[in-house]
Amino acid sequence: MKFHDKLNLVLSLQNIPNNKLAKAISVDPSLISRWRNGTRIPASHCGYIETISHYIATHATDRQSLCELLTLTEGNCENCPDIISEKLIMWFKNENTESTLLVSKFIERLHLAKEVTLPSLPLNALPEEPAGKRLSVEVYKGNAGKREGVIRFLTAVIKSKKPCTLLLYSDESMDWMLEDPAFTDKWAMLLVETIRSGHHINIVHTVTRSNQELMAAIDRWMPLYTTGAITPYYYPNYQESLFRRTMFIAPGIAALTSSALADTTSSEQLYYNDQQMISNLACEFEAYLKHCRPLMRFFKEENREAFTALYDEFEVQKGDMYFLSPWPGSKELHSFVEAFINRRSESMAHHLNESKFTTWFKLYDPLEFMDSRTDAHLPNITKEAYIDNVKQILNYSKQHHHFYIHLDPPPIPEDIIIMVKPEVGVIFCKIDHSPLYIAFNHHMLVSAFQNFVEEMVHVSPQNKPDIILELENWLDIISSYQSTS
Repeated sequence: MKFHDKLNLVLSLQNIPNNKLAKAISVDPSLISRWRNGTRIPASHCGYIETISHYIATHATDRQSLCELLTLTEGNCENCPDIISEKLIMWFKNENTESTLLVSKFIERLHLAKEVTLPSLPLNALPEEPAGKRLSVEVYKGNAGKREGVIRFLTAVIKSKKPCTLLLYSDESMDWMLEDPAFTDKWAMLLVETIRSGHHINIVHTVTRSNQELMAAIDRWMPLYTTGAITPYYYPNYQESLFRRTMFIAPGIAALTSSALADTTSSEQLYYNDQQMISNLACEFEAYLKHCRPLMRFFKEENREAFTALYDEFEVQKGDMYFLSPWPGSKELHSFVEAFINRRSESMAHHLNESKFTTWFKLYDPLEFMDSRTDAHLPNITKEAYIDNVKQILNYSKQHHHFYIHLDPPPIPEDIIIMVKPEVGVIFCKIDHSPLYIAFNHHMLVSAFQNFVEEMVHVSPQNKPDIILELENWLDIISSYQSTS
């Protein structure tokens, strides 16, 4: 294997994107791309291979798999970042080592191999056939049967009157669900009733689809997500396989399973109510769930402290940030933004030394703004406070090279706030009578929101000197108006 083959293998295995590695070792992402496609090779004297190896070893999402890969070339490999780093360096620097070793071992074993005579076993020496436990299983065949099985499963859950946490996973094709609109409506109705009955749902999504497919899937689930009764997960190292599987499990109640080859629909679905079988499937699911990560995290007002802790973690992460809000907006939104500004004021200057902060602000026409008949424009903030905000924005624009302001409202509802940090995550806030906070860091979702905000930036280009001049002129007009009043 060449260097680029090894780098591609390890980065794919550990789910490390080019831009993340580039940022970690302080190079341009395009250089990582050239390393990966074989057009460039890191010079041995520059220390890049050592730096890359150390980063991969310390940030491995699946260190055991990485260790197993390295045993092909370096013998035993302890699950320790420093040891793995050393072995990675040797592996990267020695092309074809592992393949040469494997071929040598194969030749040696073939040379030493002797013809084996298989003994015959008398019929009367065969062991007694052990009898397994017979289970009562209901079988549903074909796509129509799969729909009937799901209805059977959810109905049993609702009728049980025993709230539990449902465990849902499927990487099978969902054509059987989507081809019948009437069933899709019934499925949604049964899920709502399941949640109303006090059940929680842990669902593992398959996220190998495109941004459009992933966002569409989340859109279908969003009304249920907002109840707080569903926790979505994903497996970060999922890879397409020839085999697909479905597991719907309601511990203590029922389970529904099926399997199929890729690009096909399973011919039959199995419904269990045997408690031991259900317990075994639940244990299998929980073991898988330990390797998964939250796809999205939802917080309501009653667990605001947990959201605040997560936001503090989000805040300290380095990186550019987009802050979208139709400010000043509603009363609730204004209170949230004011709290955000006060909370962030101490760290803002420090962040702006190395990272961009881009936000939007609605700048009213100065004469209309000062007209006493236009107070309806600012139902939740005084004119004095609004003017102070304009002054603060002007000062930040002048003092900080990395502070950017767009003087037009973003195309989002007045009760929504979106904070995007590329390569870090997204925080989405719905500020109304029943606040909801959502956080996620899956790269496909973050990329979708990054594209959304960057498209707005391109639609309304930022020319900082012009913005500063517009803010200064606005304040001059207000000052002149006040002095003649």
